[in-house]
Amino acid sequence: LTAAELVRMEGKVGTIAAGAFADLLVVDKDPVKDLSALGSQGRYMSAIMKDGAFVKNQLAA
Repeated sequence: LTAAELVRMEGKVGTIAAGAFADLLVVDKDPVKDLSALGSQGRYMSAIMKDGAFVKNQLAA
């Protein structure tokens, strides 16, 4: 049983697909090894997407 199945949101959360919710973080460090990657006022986040729109985008084109 996945988290998406548990909350009955299969296809909407936990996937990158057309029609799914589009919240995404691109992190420059491994947050499992260094939790500061998720803090630090977004310093280690190259991109932040909320509701399908970039809030921050420092990715190379």
